[in-house]
Amino acid sequence: MPLPYGDKTVKEELTKRPALDIDADLLAFLHTRINSFVKWDVIQFFHRNPNTIDTADNIARYIGRTGKTVREEMAELSNSGILEEDGLGDVIIYSLSRDPEVRDQLHQFAQRCDDQQFELKAVYYVLRSMR
Repeated sequence: MPLPYGDKTVKEELTKRPALDIDADLLAFLHTRINSFVKWDVIQFFHRNPNTIDTADNIARYIGRTGKTVREEMAELSNSGILEEDGLGDVIIYSLSRDPEVRDQLHQFAQRCDDQQFELKAVYYVLRSMR
């Protein structure tokens, strides 16, 4: 059943506007790095708290997710360069990448999510990548 969007379905609303109105770098960021809503939550958390250094289990509690799921997704975000991973004894701690380009992409993404049309399209792309 299609999701309503005013008098149209979400798909109709998204397909009437080309994806070209999303910056190519931001679109690539969505496709390659934010392919789940858990990653979206983690990225938003680190955008709001850029100096955080913590474990995946603690961050899972902050964002209202389960530890196992967040650990897996944060490991992927670390492999993709969004997060940095360090060992502290037997504990793995994560922090936001210090790379200015990564931080800029996160900032652009978070800023664009203030626009309902962009956020709707971003949700659509994440859903598509989860298939």
